[in-house]
Amino acid sequence: NGFETEIFPLALSETPGVLSLFGDSDTASVIDGWAGTSHSFRQLVSANTLDNLLSGRWPGERLLIKIDVEGAEDAVLAGARATIARTPRPCWLIETFPQVFGTSEKSSAFLRVFDAMAGYSVFLADEALTPVTREMVDAWASDPQREGRGGSNFLFVSPEDAAGIGLLTAGNRSP
Repeated sequence: NGFETEIFPLALSETPGVLSLFGDSDTASVIDGWAGTSHSFRQLVSANTLDNLLSGRWPGERLLIKIDVEGAEDAVLAGARATIARTPRPCWLIETFPQVFGTSEKSSAFLRVFDAMAGYSVFLADEALTPVTREMVDAWASDPQREGRGGSNFLFVSPEDAAGIGLLTAGNRSP
């Protein structure tokens, strides 16, 4: 696509260090057992925070950040507090699931994603960019099969950006 890219061979988390990565391919995760990954395929990987990686880079620039980390979204966001608060606020596209594969802890991790993004307007990343309320998030966390979720990708934008592009409606407030 012609975009300039950088690749960092590491995991993102809430603190720098070393983590175990379980599985391989598109379901590899730092979450043991994620998507049925086996304990038998495990490797150690370096980890850092998103705040450390972006520190001092692209000041005043608009950023689009995509997070698809197979269950570790809340840990990535815990290490991104300064990035979440930077000006201008980044737009975020985050894949997250409530209670995937029967783990009750996942429901809490799902809620922590939305808590970390407090102050942002939230939309389903669907064709309609359906506004998401906290009531919807809570309902999905308690019943992942509940209708209306439509997918697991969510767009988080500042309320100013949402209003500027005509997304913000009276019913959509930060969850």
